[in-house]
Formats: sequence, C-alpha cells, structure tokens
Amino acid sequence: MDGQEAIAGVTPGSGDTGTSLEQQIRAAELKGKSDALADVNRTLTESTKARKAAEAAEQRVTQMLKDYEETIRDDPDKLNELRGRQAKTKADTELATVTQELGEARQRLSQADAEKAETIKQQKAREIAGRLNVDAGNLIKLAKFTDGTPEAIEDIAKSLPKIVPENPLSPDSNRGSGSSASEQQIRDRFIAHPNDPQAKADYLALRRRKGI
Repeated sequence: MDGQEAIAGVTPGSGDTGTSLEQQIRAAELKGKSDALADVNRTLTESTKARKAAEAAEQRVTQMLKDYEETIRDDPDKLNELRGRQAKTKADTELATVTQELGEARQRLSQADAEKAETIKQQKAREIAGRLNVDAGNLIKLAKFTDGTPEAIEDIAKSLPKIVPENPLSPDSNRGSGSSASEQQIRDRFIAHPNDPQAKADYLALRRRKGI
C-alpha cells in the first residue's frame, strides 16, 4: 500500500489517498473515544453494584442482630452481653474518629506554629540586618538554618559583608551598581527602626526622590 500502514479495523478505499487517510484517522479516533466511554460506563456500573451490595449486606447484618436479640430477649445475660458488645463496637468507632480528628488538629496547629516561628525569624533577621548594615535578603535565607534566636542570627550577620553606600541621599545615588543596595538599606533601616529620626528622614527623602 505504497508504504502506508493501515489503521486497525479500517480498510483504505481506492479514492484519494489523503482523504482516505483522514477518514481512517477520524474512524480510529471515534473508536478510541467509544472504547474509553464504554470503560467508564462499565466502571460506573460495577461501582453502583458494589455500593448496592454493601448496603444490602449491612441491612442483612442489622436484621440478623435484631432477630438474634429477639431470640435472647428472655435471657438477660445473653441480651446484656450482646448489647455490651454493640456498645463497645460503637465506642471504639467513635474513639477512632476522635483520635483521627485530634491528630489532624495537632498537625494543623504544628504547621501554624512553624509558620509563625518562621515569620518571627524573618522579622528578627531583617531588624538585625538593618542594625548591622548587611543585606537583609541574604541574612533571612541563612537564618532559616538557625534556631531562630537573635544571638544565632546576629552571629551569621557579623560574617556577612557590610553594605556601605556612597552618599545614599545624593541625586546621583540612582546611578552605579550600588544604588539598589543603598535604597534597600534605607528601607530596611526604617522598617527595623521606624522611630529613629535619621532612619525616618532618610526613608522620606528616598520616597521624595522616587516621587512616591
């Protein structure tokens, strides 16, 4: 067939080769969709059957227990024993549910505590970075590997290079490679020490220069 492979289940006609090939492809696609839909329908049918079977079995067990309870109604010992087993089964189920819910609640609480600790650690790192004139972003990244105490974060900060801008408030401070670091330093200082007059003045000057 001139090197063309026939698609399974479809025989090429004697007409135009391109049109015949397109028809074969469309037929194969339709067959694939039809097979997939059939599989889905079979799965849904089996699922429905299984659910109905489980419901029927549960009803039979419930009826069997009622019937058995009727047969031993005149035997207090057996009746109490049966009801005791039923009560224990119910209590065990409820206890398992409560235990699972408690575990999930503890997990959510632990996650919230971890997120809170990470936020506090970042705040400490930003404050220390502003006080020691080091890059806050780098210090925050490194602070993740500490226990979060100010002493540990400060020890790391002391090993980082200082940020010493040249005339950070001069009109030409936006030029050159140090401009971004200077502006970030001014922001970090103001965030860490918002009540510091000099930090506030530098920050306001930066905002005016940026036209904010």
